[in-house]
Amino acid sequence: MKPTKRKSQIVEAAIKLFAKCGYHATQVSDIIDEAKIARGTFYLYFESKHKIFNFILDEFIAHFRSQIKDIELGSPVSPAEQMRGNVDRIVDSVLKKPELAKIIFNEAVGLDKKIDQRLSAFYDDLINIIESSIK
Repeated sequence: MKPTKRKSQIVEAAIKLFAKCGYHATQVSDIIDEAKIARGTFYLYFESKHKIFNFILDEFIAHFRSQIKDIELGSPVSPAEQMRGNVDRIVDSVLKKPELAKIIFNEAVGLDKKIDQRLSAFYDDLINIIESSIK
């Protein structure tokens, strides 16, 4: 299996388990079993459960940022419709991956101080991106 596909397999297993059991109740061995891989394979891609969680968080944040488009004045699409498109893309992202949303909005909050700071910075950044898209 190609490395990118193997990594995705591990990440999907982790997302499923973090959403179902929670971060603290999920062990690396659970992820290994769910992904049907050897222990060494897990550690080729991620140093720890915390590292895979951070990877998932990074991917989520990057995806959300990519869903917000600048509002273009003079476009045939009204600014209100363009803003609605931003909101629709974000809501659609959450609806398409409810497990991922559950992890980010439930499991990540209060996990540790660094993740709380990253989430807070992400929310501030998201607001800035939205404000900037309107300007």
